[in-house]
Amino acid sequence: MRYYFTPINAFLYMNLISIIFKSISLSTVVMKEWKPHIESIKGDIHRYFLREAYSYAWENSPDLSTKAGALIVGASLDEVIAYGTNRFPEGLTPTDAQIGDRQWKYEHIIHAEHSAIFSAAAKGGKPTEGAVMYMPWVPCTPCAKAIISAGIKTLISHRELVMKTPERWWTNTNYALDLLELCGVKKFMYEGKIGDVKGLFDGSQWYP
Repeated sequence: MRYYFTPINAFLYMNLISIIFKSISLSTVVMKEWKPHIESIKGDIHRYFLREAYSYAWENSPDLSTKAGALIVGASLDEVIAYGTNRFPEGLTPTDAQIGDRQWKYEHIIHAEHSAIFSAAAKGGKPTEGAVMYMPWVPCTPCAKAIISAGIKTLISHRELVMKTPERWWTNTNYALDLLELCGVKKFMYEGKIGDVKGLFDGSQWYP
């Protein structure tokens, strides 16, 4: 079968090449600046619950690099449903060397958001539908899916910590934030200092 390269075929061919190159460009976009699309929020009640999340993480997380906390609160903000922190499964007692091994840690650790949701289930199956999660940082994609699936409708983070997000995590966390928005989860960042609490993030101690 003989193929004739006519002007029409040439036009279609060039358009196809253009589409392919555009697709490659879009798939290899590198974020040059971290600008999460999260609405700011103020209020003493939000500072209080974020302080609780920081404190719980500082006291309970075994992670030697980042201590992340999460708090699930009732929609009316009058009841704490569950606490969570980045931790290892019950019955697993890792050594400092194992915790310091990034690959080993990532394969075994439970993120704070999952931890809080699991804790709610373990406490007699406390309902999380319509609840608020206070999580000073922002979730990864698997945690965003867990938040959505648990019926949590609002996520409140702490701007000062959110803006510390390392560049290596920008793409994943940005996708997670987009997914939350797509699925109807409202996102807010508390503006201002928390006070009277310590934090550990990406290997550095700091004071929120």
